[in-house]
Amino acid sequence: MILALATALMVAIHVAGAYLGLRGSPIPREAGVPISLFEAVYWIAAYPYAPLLAAVFAPIHVAGAAAYLTGVLGRFATERRLRAYGVYEAVELAALLYLSYLTLRPPS
Repeated sequence: MILALATALMVAIHVAGAYLGLRGSPIPREAGVPISLFEAVYWIAAYPYAPLLAAVFAPIHVAGAAAYLTGVLGRFATERRLRAYGVYEAVELAALLYLSYLTLRPPS
């Protein structure tokens, strides 16, 4: 149940992230740092439910959290890169919707 609630929060975060990214707008650092840490922990916790997705997204988010914390992401943010990031966020949103299905479906 906790993973289902965390997944709902992740969906909301990624709807906003995809929207902002596709517009070429950054996520403010004040929000981005805690979000990046939450996402890294989320994908590690999701491993038992979706090992392949977690194996792909956990390393990306652990590296992303480190990049946010060190300020590296801000130095490379251009409108074009932010739009590409928006596409990535939309892809991750699709993965999260699939994970929602896995965590909310009735047991077989």
